[in-house]
Amino acid sequence: ESGWRVALRFAAVASVGALLIAAAVITVLRFTDVRSPTTSNTQSVVLPAPQIATTAQEPVAGRAISEVGATPVETALEELLLAEAENTDTRSAFQHLFSIWGVAFEEKNVRACEHARNYQLSCFYKRGSLTQIQQLDRPAILTLHDLFGGTHQVVLIGLNANTAVIALGGAEHAISTASLSELWFGEYMLLWRPQLATIKSFIPGMQDPDVTWLRRSLATIQGSPINPMQSDVFDAELEARVRDYQIARRLAVDGLVGQQTQIVINSDLDIGAPRLVRVN
Repeated sequence: ESGWRVALRFAAVASVGALLIAAAVITVLRFTDVRSPTTSNTQSVVLPAPQIATTAQEPVAGRAISEVGATPVETALEELLLAEAENTDTRSAFQHLFSIWGVAFEEKNVRACEHARNYQLSCFYKRGSLTQIQQLDRPAILTLHDLFGGTHQVVLIGLNANTAVIALGGAEHAISTASLSELWFGEYMLLWRPQLATIKSFIPGMQDPDVTWLRRSLATIQGSPINPMQSDVFDAELEARVRDYQIARRLAVDGLVGQQTQIVINSDLDIGAPRLVRVN
């Protein structure tokens, strides 16, 4: 083979190699160039801990960011997760979520949901949407998946249609719901405080002493009695009122009163639970 052909082949191989190296460098820089607060054009938003509601007149979703003089500026979520990876484990997320409820969680050998029961709290795990979390109106742990396959647990503390606020690394960060949805597949877990000694679902036709709790609760929220008020039977009249309530709160309209509906009932009854911070 002639010398010029050999030289041409080596030149072509070298060119391809250079292109591959350049592409690799660009990819690494994209995911590792986490700018410091002094040079980045993104910022973190520091908010007060969500307030526990004390009166029925308080906003359902807590205080707005504008009320504490902060303006949400979007943080690049992928960079944030990489920079704060050591703070995105499940235990760190639970510690922050418990702190919002005023409960310490330091023991390393205790399961979080067992610990919750010691404080009359219960874990609620589900796969759903941001709209669903907004309806439940409780801070929640979200499971995020980065582009390298890593898993991260962060605490969602504020939400509107376009912006979410997550607690991570000792600060609260505003991110777009669009970027959040790219890394979140719907897994979330929240804490709530049941009003009954035993967690149960209410089904039309059942007879149970706790049905009277359901009657009283809906009567208070809807502003009219559900007669007979002392009945412990989940009758047709009560089912109709449950369906009306589910329609009004944009819940699944099935006439059943499971944990989701009970969590929203607790919000309407204002039992003193942390709410999501409202983001303007």
